[in-house]
Amino acid sequence: MLVPESRLLMESDAPYFPLRGNKWSAPNQIYEAAARVAECRQVPVESILSQTADNAKSLYRLGE
Repeated sequence: MLVPESRLLMESDAPYFPLRGNKWSAPNQIYEAAARVAECRQVPVESILSQTADNAKSLYRLGE
């Protein structure tokens, strides 16, 4: 079962869990991580990036 889109968050700075082909993981790799999620969900990567940004803003109460 997939995580509902309304609860999905992205994180890419766990240094010991690098994306394939990289020595370390870093925040600048978020697009690649989002692209893989989008591929699995068969949706545009922009949709994942937008939804996860909205979810993070909601979780951390940003912009209130």
